[in-house]
Amino acid sequence: MDTYSILVVDDEVSNLNALVRAFRREYNVLSAANGEDALAMIGQNDIALILTDHRMPGMTGVELLEKASQEHPDAIRIILTAYADDKPVIDAVNAGYVYSCIAKPWEPEEIKVIIKEWIEAYEVSRSSRELYTQTLLKSGIITRE
Repeated sequence: MDTYSILVVDDEVSNLNALVRAFRREYNVLSAANGEDALAMIGQNDIALILTDHRMPGMTGVELLEKASQEHPDAIRIILTAYADDKPVIDAVNAGYVYSCIAKPWEPEEIKVIIKEWIEAYEVSRSSRELYTQTLLKSGIITRE
């Protein structure tokens, strides 16, 4: 398995550091303390998964993931929230901007399993897309430019 880049976003430094520690052995972990910095990183990196807090000043996690879905539509987008019944979060899941919600407080071992499963799904999707492209190339339906 490749080493994938994941982006963790949280305005609370202690939470951000805990998330980085939880994933740094398995993934290339990028971090941002706000939505604007996260969007800049998304524009400059190939991100497999974005894990963000929802309630942050300036830009909410939902707003970030909606914008990220346009920049990196294939990236897995997960939100951390203490408010699972929050209407904007539910609406974002229903609209497809958010793949999954993780309730706060989270346990390191539990969140590692969840992220691993989503990265595996990302890997399968990416492999399928590459195989499909190769099939189209070989059949002459498309060409590389």
